Amino acid sequence: MNIVNKTLYDKQLIISYSRYYLLGFLKTNFLVVSLITAGLMVYMILNEMWEYSLVFLGILALYFLLTLILQALTTKKVLKESPLVKNPITQTYVFTDTEILIESLKQTKLPYTEINRIRSTGVFFIITDFSKRTYIVQKSGFANQKQDVTELANFFKATLGKRFR
Repeated sequence: MNIVNKTLYDKQLIISYSRYYLLGFLKTNFLVVSLITAGLMVYMILNEMWEYSLVFLGILALYFLLTLILQALTTKKVLKESPLVKNPITQTYVFTDTEILIESLKQTKLPYTEINRIRSTGVFFIITDFSKRTYIVQKSGFANQKQDVTELANFFKATLGKRFR
């Protein structure tokens, strides 16, 4: 196997990753908080404490709003401080049977045995190794996008098992 990907690390990639992170946070944390709050609100309504139920609803809305604002501010700060905004770089990933060759300013080899997990989203693969480094691979960076993404996903499932989602 020799699949090549060219990923442009730029402002748009930072924004896309930030959006992915926000949606993941909302799916997990906000969902749990919403369910707990809904349970408390039902309890308050059953005990005829409408005012407290409305207070819980307000707190939930405020929590959601603060989550969005903090993520927007964090993204803005990252965009302001990141050198990738002014000087984007293209990182080349070569996926072989035993490792991933990463070429940019320097060349790095990442054996599959050092990969902690790989997440597949609609837009990119997020590769995390055991030393907590994260590599973002845009799916649009493959020459034969649909075929290469499918082949790579099948390879990751076979090689990494549960570490690939």
